[in-house]
Amino acid sequence: DEMPTTKRTLKIKQESSEDTQRRDVMQNIMQILESVQLKWELFQSWTDFSRLHLSNKLAIFGIGYNTRWKEDIRYHYAEISSQVPLGKRLREYFNSEKPEGRVIMTRVQKMNWKNVYYKFLEITISEARCLELHMEIDWIPIAHSKPTGGNVVQYLLPGGIPKSPGLYAIGYEECHEKPPSPLTEHRPADPSTETSGELEVPSPRASLRLDVESARIIYCYLGIAEVRTLQQCLFLHFQAN
Repeated sequence: DEMPTTKRTLKIKQESSEDTQRRDVMQNIMQILESVQLKWELFQSWTDFSRLHLSNKLAIFGIGYNTRWKEDIRYHYAEISSQVPLGKRLREYFNSEKPEGRVIMTRVQKMNWKNVYYKFLEITISEARCLELHMEIDWIPIAHSKPTGGNVVQYLLPGGIPKSPGLYAIGYEECHEKPPSPLTEHRPADPSTETSGELEVPSPRASLRLDVESARIIYCYLGIAEVRTLQQCLFLHFQAN
């Protein structure tokens, strides 16, 4: 008997969704690394990671490679090393006895990778936690109203805000009231740019440009609730003065 198609399809969709989420997170990390224009470092020996400034630091890091046909360095992986020191994480990626390193070794041998590189941006524990918040938590909309003839906006906080310490961010949504230009709206497609069913993967720089142009929510405050709870801090931010 064959497995019902519905179960098989559900499993494929679930795995695809998880893969997409991982790719999105990695793409965001790559954009951060690209935005600060860090230089790629060629991996040469294990002494690279035994240096003092790498051993106990937290960082955002990327692993890159080039091939015998293309000198341009492309990303293989990017990560926020917020729990494990950077030096230890990099050793895992360059050690063929570790799962991460085994993948790289296989690709060097079988996919004609020429050189392997790394780059990193040192961060503090607080910055690491803030980045984790940014990567993993969705924005929660806040209902608001403005009385007729009044200038004060009243905000209604949702229920379920934790009465505990933690990190929180406040952002706002931009209103784009400019109508689309008729020239861009009715511009005919250029036949030379059409592809025959191939999907091109955007580079980190291209993705960064697209994300900035289409961004809707902008950070205006990032805070840590220590003395007060998250609920108290957010209430103080949104209560009418």
